[in-house]
Amino acid sequence: MTTRADRVAVWIRIVALPVTIVAAVLRALARVWSCRYAWSNQMRCRYCHAVITLVRAWRCGCGFTYVGSVLRVCPICGMRPRVVRCEGCGLTWKVR
Repeated sequence: MTTRADRVAVWIRIVALPVTIVAAVLRALARVWSCRYAWSNQMRCRYCHAVITLVRAWRCGCGFTYVGSVLRVCPICGMRPRVVRCEGCGLTWKVR
């Protein structure tokens, strides 16, 4: 025999299910959107619309320079570059 508290808990979970599903879908879409640079080798500057190449020589914050993708971790410190600089206008953009 179920108690009233058990029935209320079941109804609360049933009512919260659509909100939980929507939140999970939005989190999944945010992760896919944050991985958009992994699927391309270039991006456009938001200001001057110049092409920024994501596969080139990168200088890490520790001072080591390596050639590869912006998503590659630095072999020295294990960090990734957080910003890319537009060669056309000189502005920087967050990668993540």
